[in-house]
Amino acid sequence: MDYTSTMGMLRFLLALSVLFFHMGEFSRFGLPIADLPIRPISGRPAVEVFFIISGFAMAGALSTRYRDSTAGYFYMSRVLRLYPAYLLLLALEIVAAALVWGTEMPQPSNLWSAGVDQPLPDRLLWVVSNFVIVGKELWFDGHLLARQFVNPAWSLSIELQFYLLIPFLVRWPISRLFMLFAVAVAYRVLMFANAGWAPAVYFTLPWHLCLFLIGVLSYRLIGHWQTVPLRVALGPVIALMLLTILFPHHTEGHARADWIKIGYWAALFFTLPLLSRVSLGSKLDEFLGDLSYPIYLANVGMIYTVVSLEPMQSLNAPLASIIVVGMTIAIAVVVVLAVDRPMTRMRRELAAKRRQALRVVPAPS
Repeated sequence: MDYTSTMGMLRFLLALSVLFFHMGEFSRFGLPIADLPIRPISGRPAVEVFFIISGFAMAGALSTRYRDSTAGYFYMSRVLRLYPAYLLLLALEIVAAALVWGTEMPQPSNLWSAGVDQPLPDRLLWVVSNFVIVGKELWFDGHLLARQFVNPAWSLSIELQFYLLIPFLVRWPISRLFMLFAVAVAYRVLMFANAGWAPAVYFTLPWHLCLFLIGVLSYRLIGHWQTVPLRVALGPVIALMLLTILFPHHTEGHARADWIKIGYWAALFFTLPLLSRVSLGSKLDEFLGDLSYPIYLANVGMIYTVVSLEPMQSLNAPLASIIVVGMTIAIAVVVVLAVDRPMTRMRRELAAKRRQALRVVPAPS
């Protein structure tokens, strides 16, 4: 079973939630999402759910498809999965910024001069981080946001750091994983208590490590729920999907909002194995899941483009919103068909060759 391609519908809904969240920050689209008590899950919680799903998917993949592979092979597979689509969208955004985006959006022509008072190593670091992904989260703060292309990819940097750990974590006994989870939760609680709802450490792996571990523990503890009958799994899965698109919101940092989010994490812990059961073998679910990645990466760039284009200024808000959503999904489809699917075939061919090589290695005498 390919755990990295399951739960596609949920990942698709989460990616759209991030898109709607970013659109809601622009009055141009007339989306009063932030004012609704019941609305799609917000941007930050959606990213956190992606981390939980990643923990589950990577634990499952390393226990099955990558079970006989080295950590290096796993890392290579993840690079082939993440970087081609990212680099394509990065190139498209740099071109769009130079030709279309307004001056209030990131501009390649003035990014270098904007940091003229900074030491050269610092300036080189943020330029390089936009291409290698790792380190992008360092610039996700205040005035430094102007240095971001493919804005949401800060979370990919956190993902990549987690990937370095997961081949070793999956070998740990449950007791040690629980201890690490307890330490990660304690760290998050202490940082939250001292710094508020979005401390600077929000954009770091230690802050989100407990979320990845929720997914890992879900697979390790109740992964056997994937064998339950489909009719039994369907009810909880539908309930979780409805909760994702009709999420009860309160002001960020509000104590009730925090408890609602924790309750949603708990629901994910118990439901992820059922989600993988329901999505097993579904080509539609797999395709929607594939779309989630480029939608997540491309949404801010598409918003910037539509906001900046002169012909779009005469359109009413609903039509402008439909164009943003439609064009973002269209770009995602192109990326999936032109980049992601060929890379997936390459990764599977490499995996097949490796399995074949392992079969023909003679046993030691």
